[in-house]
Amino acid sequence: MTDDPLTALIVDESTRIDRARQLLASILKPYVEISSQSGELSLLSAVFELPPQDQILVVMCGRLAQKLLNKLPDGQDEKISQTEVMNLLPAIPDGTIKSSLKKLREENLIMNEDRKNFISLGHLVKIQKRLSVVGGIT
Repeated sequence: MTDDPLTALIVDESTRIDRARQLLASILKPYVEISSQSGELSLLSAVFELPPQDQILVVMCGRLAQKLLNKLPDGQDEKISQTEVMNLLPAIPDGTIKSSLKKLREENLIMNEDRKNFISLGHLVKIQKRLSVVGGIT
């Protein structure tokens, strides 16, 4: 047995994923539903009261939730293109979506790989804090 204090930092992967799933559920509960049959992500009316950047964050968190629930259509993953965001949020002007994605990347709230944007599990705490201030969730 070792007395190394760093061993207290070691957790198994399922613990990390469970923690992220709980956090993701608390972020999304007021804003989305996912169909048990089709896996389709539906935005609830409360999401449209958020500023455009936060609407984008909700959509991207929703995509991550679909992935964790194995509800994404074949060939899709949690990464989402700018065009897909525009299709999911048609009321937001295209230029606003483009500039919002850039700002979210600069603020380290989302990442980009192969021209697709996504949220990693490590972003969830920061996103929850941002949305709780804006949307009043706890």
